Amino acid sequence: MNFDGVSAGDRPEFWHEACADTFIGVDANYIRDRRLERCRLRLLDPRFAHQTVSELAFQAGFGDLSGFNRAFKAKYGLSPRQLRSAVGSVAGSRS
Repeated sequence: MNFDGVSAGDRPEFWHEACADTFIGVDANYIRDRRLERCRLRLLDPRFAHQTVSELAFQAGFGDLSGFNRAFKAKYGLSPRQLRSAVGSVAGSRS
């Protein structure tokens, strides 16, 4: 890729076209699934308990919280909040 003469003000379509060859073969479902898995792991990790579900979703690259919630539930069978609550109740019963 050659970005000589490219400015930050260039339109998004330019960047999509300029980077398209880099991402050939990367499936959108694969990317979504990786993002979902990142969120799932963080919801299970006590080090991220201070962060809200929306913060975790946005950090993983989701721009729409309701879309994230639907995709998460479709993949894992629980909403992100349900997963976090279930983990919290298991952790609480061990103390």
